[in-house]
Amino acid sequence: MLLLTFFLIQSNIIWISPVDGNIPFPKDMNIHVLFPPIIQTHESIPLGHLRPLGWQRRADGPILEDSLNIEPARFYHLFVQGNRSVVIRGIVSALDVLWTDSYLSKRYGHLNVTVAKRKQRLVDTLTMMPFKTFLEQYRQDDLYMNTIIPDEMKFEASLPSLITCGIFSKRLLEPILWISAGDTASLLYAHAQNTLHCVLDGRKDFIIYDTSNKYPHELDLVKQS
Repeated sequence: MLLLTFFLIQSNIIWISPVDGNIPFPKDMNIHVLFPPIIQTHESIPLGHLRPLGWQRRADGPILEDSLNIEPARFYHLFVQGNRSVVIRGIVSALDVLWTDSYLSKRYGHLNVTVAKRKQRLVDTLTMMPFKTFLEQYRQDDLYMNTIIPDEMKFEASLPSLITCGIFSKRLLEPILWISAGDTASLLYAHAQNTLHCVLDGRKDFIIYDTSNKYPHELDLVKQS
């Protein structure tokens, strides 16, 4: 999956220890999975018991979609100021055609990037490595890249038209480049900033919580900052 995320307010990155050098078998690259999941009930088991987020109830419905030609004023008032999620398809040029593994390795392989080793715990292990090394390993090892896009690459990643005018162009702080392979699942996140996720290649499914659903007082949240 190739994902470009634009952060409108600053966020932080954790630095921990390096990843190990073990390279397992190639990952399963199948992206044709059912989503949202089919909810099945059992009389003896509470709905969603010991299952991931999204299994506890049926989805209310798909997120609202809007036109590729949406005006920035409408986008701001309805979705930014209105605090609503929206899907807009085709908003970014097809960088997946240009940004192949071989192209990125040849042109930008010398750059150091932030790489995470996914663990079965709340905090992944982060380290720095050459982009070329990551591209050689991420389709086999349990790695993903989550880094501020290097300056040398920015000229190829044009901004979506929605955030190139007015207040958006002045408040954009962090364009984040995410590259992963195979099936992965994220923890539950609460972003303090507005974010624009641009999926350039592959697939990413989102489960979005309504902000009116407050966390229970007994829920222990771990802040990663």
